[in-house]
Amino acid sequence: MATLKYYLIPFYLNSVIFQQPLFYLLITLSFCNIGKAQNNLTPISSNQISVIYFEKGKQEFLIRNYKKAIAFFNQAIEIQPKLKDVNYQAGLAEYNLKDFVTAIVYFTTEINNNGKHLSAYIFRGISEDKIQDYKAALNDLNKANKINKKNDLVYLERANIQFHINEYKKAIIDYTTALALNPKLELAYYQLGFCNFYLKDTISACENWKKISDLDDFKGYEKVEKICNQKH
Repeated sequence: MATLKYYLIPFYLNSVIFQQPLFYLLITLSFCNIGKAQNNLTPISSNQISVIYFEKGKQEFLIRNYKKAIAFFNQAIEIQPKLKDVNYQAGLAEYNLKDFVTAIVYFTTEINNNGKHLSAYIFRGISEDKIQDYKAALNDLNKANKINKKNDLVYLERANIQFHINEYKKAIIDYTTALALNPKLELAYYQLGFCNFYLKDTISACENWKKISDLDDFKGYEKVEKICNQKH
């Protein structure tokens, strides 16, 4: 019976921009047929195979073929379980498929494998928020904040959770911090407006909403317009 090995064959784009191999074709060759060609091919390790599966998964992810992406990510994980970012990417794919429980499992594995993974903490927290596990969500976003205190997404998402549990004053602090870091976060202005409205400060709420460039992009904008068109 012929012995099998894996090899890499590099492919190049016919472009001055791409001077490095764009991708690799994974093939299986038989020693009984390889002949002289064997000397011109590079043997591939199992770790390299896992990277190929990971890259293929990312290609599918980019075109929103999330189920195919997950299949490739799982092949990479099977070969190299601690490959950096592969569980995180699988978690994102599951998140986009709205399977938040499975996404949490992948994010947890990424955190366990690779320590202080900021994005995994953030998206695990967001996923926990989606299943209304607010305590766990806040805990993860607090951990993310310890890793990076300048990340606007951490403050935005933590504020969203505080909004969901009616902690409007705490939410205002985080929305304000998120906006200080990134003034283009129009969702923060929108939510900040509702925090002020629920705290009976309609004037401040309308000032927040006026800073949004295209209000009708937001669900419930008719309610906002009605509130601000009333006399206070």
